[in-house]
Amino acid sequence: MALLAENLENAPDGERVIREMTGHSDAAVALIGRMQQALSAPYPFVHGEGEITLATHIVGQQIAMASELNDVFGQCQRVFDRYPDTYIRVLGSLARIALRVEARLGIEPLSLPEEE
Repeated sequence: MALLAENLENAPDGERVIREMTGHSDAAVALIGRMQQALSAPYPFVHGEGEITLATHIVGQQIAMASELNDVFGQCQRVFDRYPDTYIRVLGSLARIALRVEARLGIEPLSLPEEE
């Protein structure tokens, strides 16, 4: 998006490019808003800011205004960076919990498949 904005004067139809960028920005802000609502659960790990929600960690404190294209782009980048990392951390924690429960129940861990 930043590259498009920088080269806007070279676009044959700059008005159309602006409309397209604004439309995508509106859509991104709507999706981020739905994510913020869906991720209202507490963030399950220690955080430097204390107790926060998953939404605050992944999306941030507030949603960027659709008219501020660079802010929307930055917030999308934040979501792309933090969502997968948080997802992997949560899955790893669940796997560790499952291993502890299985160990207490006396269930043997599954053996690793043989390499080909």
